[in-house]
Amino acid sequence: MGKTVSLCDNKRFLQLYRKGNCRVTGSFVLYYKPNKSEENRLGITVGKKSVGNAVKRNRAKRIIREAYRLCEPALKTGYDFVIASKSKTPFLKTEDIVRDMKYAFGRENLIKED
Repeated sequence: MGKTVSLCDNKRFLQLYRKGNCRVTGSFVLYYKPNKSEENRLGITVGKKSVGNAVKRNRAKRIIREAYRLCEPALKTGYDFVIASKSKTPFLKTEDIVRDMKYAFGRENLIKED
């Protein structure tokens, strides 16, 4: 990921859940909030209750990460993102997640105006 670093701090996750903006799609929930840096930070959450065993959770994280990588060049910088998967995420293809991501980022005006 070019201009994106991992969001690891639990405090930032909770801050995004409480005070960030939210966009719900069919395959995930996107939380975002501007940060004061020149890079994006990405966190991915996949719940054991909603998604299932480790194989399904890892697949969900893998396809979300790949879809974000494909959408990343078009995104504005300076945002924190948390993507929370839904129960059907591990059963979808990467193209479906990319389509949902482009929709969510586009609706929230997070795509560059090139």
